[in-house]
This record gives sequence, structure tokens and C-alpha cells, in this order.
Amino acid sequence: MTVIETKSNRSDFIIRPLQPSDLVHLGDLQPPDWGPIGPIFRSFLSRPHCSALALDDLSGRLLGVANGSRFGSAGWVGPIIVAPAARGRGFGTALTQAVLDELTAAGCVSIALLATELGAPIYRRLGFMEAGSYSFMARSQIAAEEASVPDPAKATPAGCTVRLEPLQPSDSGTVLALDRIANGFDRSLVYEGVQLAGWAARDMHTGKLRGYYAQHAGEGPVIAVDEEAGIALLKMKLANGNVDRAVLPAGNEPGVQFLLTEGWEIKRTALRMTLGPPLKWRPQFIYHRISGFWG
Repeated sequence: MTVIETKSNRSDFIIRPLQPSDLVHLGDLQPPDWGPIGPIFRSFLSRPHCSALALDDLSGRLLGVANGSRFGSAGWVGPIIVAPAARGRGFGTALTQAVLDELTAAGCVSIALLATELGAPIYRRLGFMEAGSYSFMARSQIAAEEASVPDPAKATPAGCTVRLEPLQPSDSGTVLALDRIANGFDRSLVYEGVQLAGWAARDMHTGKLRGYYAQHAGEGPVIAVDEEAGIALLKMKLANGNVDRAVLPAGNEPGVQFLLTEGWEIKRTALRMTLGPPLKWRPQFIYHRISGFWG
């Protein structure tokens, strides 16, 4: 068994690479307010730019899991999950440090993460600084009842200067460029092997792509360079009644305000934190995140 060396001098746990055989045990670690974590970690194991780790006690019982994703000189930490009964014993800190060591050894200079209220104190002690926050929003009953089939005509009212069209494979270069501008690092690895389906917001006069909604990438990111395009695309994403939550940076005030006006509610917030040189991200361009572990 490969053991990950850590900076801790403790001898009451072992950190090692996560194995496919561990996936059946992740139910014991499942946070109650999250979606299923098994498929997430299965995905990490299939991606060469990800390093999924496991923490065992000395009896071999799985007590925690973590992941780090490498994007050139940028890295992303998360999620970090510790079994409820094992919290408060430093395991979360040990897993986070092990992920940081892996990312740093791989050449990552700027490292980011999304911090829950439980995890933020750990990350501050490790040197992370706040770089913004995300709003986690949910449909009210009224908003859910008003959801309908996505309709470009309804999403682009009279006088709108964008037209909505299905995304095309030829849009991939522009999509990746907009994603890089919005998030401050190159996430093209996340889009590899993903069917480029969804909606494009094009300028009515020039045809230039002003934003996109990539339906099958993670949670379905919505990225746009201006409010008009961003709100139109957000309407398309949320018109489907199956979408009952939205996560976007609090720094995107037009996006948050639009959802509040439509009857959505802010349920909680989480901090975006960075270690090392800050990533030059543009939260005002992000109308919906791609995931909690890639920004």
C-alpha cells in the first residue's frame, strides 16, 4: 500500500491514495446536506489531473477523503470530508495539508478552494485568505411552481441585444477562453470529453459570443461578459423545474438580485479562499458555478 508522507508527526492515522474499492464505503462519510459523494470521487479517480486521497485509522477504517485538482500553475482543493464521529481530531487539517503538498509538488502556485463554515478556520490556519464568497440559493415554492420549459423567446424580451442559440462544437474555443477569463485559470481539463450542449448568447448585431450555459459540464456553468447575456442564459438554465438550487458568487450582484426578485432565497454562503498569489477571477461574469471543487 502506498502511504502519503505528511508533515504531521502523528502516528494515529494513514493517508493514502483513494482506491476504487473505497467507493462503497463513502456512504459512511456522506454529508447530510450534499448530493451523493460517491459519483464525485469516482469521477476524480478517472481524471489524471485529480489526486483523491483517503485517511484511515490504524485499524484500516476509512475516516476521511479529499481531492486536489491541478490546472497548470493553479490548483483547487476539495472536497475535504471527514466522518462526523471523527471530526475535531485534526483529520481535516491533515488531509488538507496532504492535498496542498501534492498540488505544490505538481507545480501549483496559486491554490483555491470553497470553504464551508466548518472548514474555514482550518484553511485560515494554513494560510488561506478570503477572495470572495458564493451564495447558495433555492427555489421558493412559488418559484418552483412557475418553472416551465426553457423558451429563448421568453428569456430574451423585446429590445434585448442578444439572441439565444444552441451551443455548437465550433464554440469550444471561445467557451474555454471566456471560462478562463471569468475564473482566473485554465479549466479546459474539466471540459474534456464533455458534450458541448446548452445555450449560447450571441450579440444580435455582430454574432459574437457574449456568454454560454454548458449544460453537461459539472453543475452546468453559466458564464457571460455582461448582465443582459447572463440573465438570459440563467433564465434558460432555471426554466427547467428540475433545477431547484443555484450557486453563484455574491459578487455577481445582478445575478443574485435577479434570483431574489424571482422568489429564490439565499440559504447559506461559503467563502472562496486562496493560498499564494491570488487568481484574477471575475465573479461578475459567473452566473452559475461549475462545481464546489472547481470554482
